[in-house]
Amino acid sequence: MLGNVLSLATIVEESAVKNDISNIFFIADPITLKIASQITLRRIRKRFVFSIEEFLDVWAEDPCKAIIILAPEVDEVSKVFTVIKELVHISLRNGNKAKIIPLMLLRNGDVMRSVLKLAVESGIDVVFPPDLNSLAMFLLRVANADGAGIIVCESSLIEVEQVGESYDHKMLESLDKMSATTEIGKGRVAVLALGSMFRFLANLAIEQGIMDDVKLIGILRFGSSTGDIFASVLKKYKYLIVADPSRIMYSLLSSQAYYLLSRGEIGWIPEIIDLFEYLDSNRVIDFMGVTRILKSFLGRGVEEGLEDIKTRNEVAFLLSESTEGFVENMANKFDLEVLCVKPFVPSRIKAKIVGLNGVVRCVLGSENILVVVHATYLIRFFDVFRLLLAKKNKRSIVILADTTFVDRGLNQKVVNVLENLVSKFRGEVSVFSLREDSPDGIFSKFRKLRRIIVLT
Repeated sequence: MLGNVLSLATIVEESAVKNDISNIFFIADPITLKIASQITLRRIRKRFVFSIEEFLDVWAEDPCKAIIILAPEVDEVSKVFTVIKELVHISLRNGNKAKIIPLMLLRNGDVMRSVLKLAVESGIDVVFPPDLNSLAMFLLRVANADGAGIIVCESSLIEVEQVGESYDHKMLESLDKMSATTEIGKGRVAVLALGSMFRFLANLAIEQGIMDDVKLIGILRFGSSTGDIFASVLKKYKYLIVADPSRIMYSLLSSQAYYLLSRGEIGWIPEIIDLFEYLDSNRVIDFMGVTRILKSFLGRGVEEGLEDIKTRNEVAFLLSESTEGFVENMANKFDLEVLCVKPFVPSRIKAKIVGLNGVVRCVLGSENILVVVHATYLIRFFDVFRLLLAKKNKRSIVILADTTFVDRGLNQKVVNVLENLVSKFRGEVSVFSLREDSPDGIFSKFRKLRRIIVLT
């Protein structure tokens, strides 16, 4: 299929070529732009937009077969599902010649929870590949399938490279049939997991020799058929362990169990254990912790000396040294509190790491602040930052708009859009560039203006 070394970018390239797709749309943010920078085939046209609504407007003018790659914030997920429904109607009218393949990058667990909820409510299937190999398979097949669907790439798969082939031939066979589930093991305890968590547990079960104790059930398609899948599992197993960091599957399984009991379709009360009730999984999921808890549930104990392997549960990028140097200098000179908006995190400077909600809370604060945010995020969520800049008091506000992964062609578009947005402040806010303006010049202007945007 593909070469022995896989990455998200190589998979997207290969899928586009095999499905005769020449257009890939990116809803611009640091995660999608990094993927875009790694796609180098000249026959692929990379097109950048700043919102799902803008994409729909652009694509509707000239419908074409395309991949759209996006990494939404929690508040954007509902818009994505709404637009996907609209795209289905347009695609059906135009046939597969105008097929859209949505590839959603899940930046953290909060986004994953929102996606799972909306998949059940909307009936739009969401595909959860366990690894990069299966992601490639799903992309190749979804491109030629009828109906709606969203393929997701979890945070643990976004930045990795996978060497070699997938680990289990039975799983490959089920993936080849676009199955909603895949199963391995032959125990009486069912362990349910989504996507990459299934792969994580499969490796664990093989290494720890517990394949005879558990039946691992991987949920690969979540949405319209999930209720039927859960009902089937509950009718077969009295003991279930749910390994889902989002905690959505545990709630759905519990509700389904009560429903089946009330209808007399099962004659026992299933014991359903939420594995992640016992784990702190905000940032990482660790092999040692999962192994210890899982084996204790099975009455197997746990051996000492386990190698502790962690899998990330959130995408994060380090700020560049030049950006951090300017931030540190300016913050010290003007006594500014530094906020760093995810997915960027500092490597050496003192800064408070926040999401967009953290920026909103700052609107009501009184501190002089320097907010480090990616330039595309500043554009996409300018209404949030507009409130910050428009505050009528004596606060000093600096917004440093980082342009990491922004190529030359997109850079001018970013500058033009920002200047247009800032023009509405009628001279109260000015935009500077570290490429064109000296730090001393920026410091001098800031003493007078007190509200500036600095492009790196």
